[in-house]
Amino acid sequence: MANRAKGDRAAAAAWRAQLDELAAAGLARARRRVDSIHGPQVEVAGRRLLQFCSNNYLDLASHPRLIHAAAAATTTSTSPPIHA
Repeated sequence: MANRAKGDRAAAAAWRAQLDELAAAGLARARRRVDSIHGPQVEVAGRRLLQFCSNNYLDLASHPRLIHAAAAATTTSTSPPIHA
């Protein structure tokens, strides 16, 4: 078990070094805060933008029939419970 932990720490250090190199090169990913409800358009830093990266880019997730169907599915699911 100690060898595995040592390997995990070494792997984490290698990943950290690669991430640090990317950051130094200006290539690190920075998440942007979305200041509005997700949909086909969002507001980011005061700018209204089209959003093509969302699973809801067609705005179907806010459609009343889809919301109703999703809510109904949560009460009729036959899936076994998930245990941590």
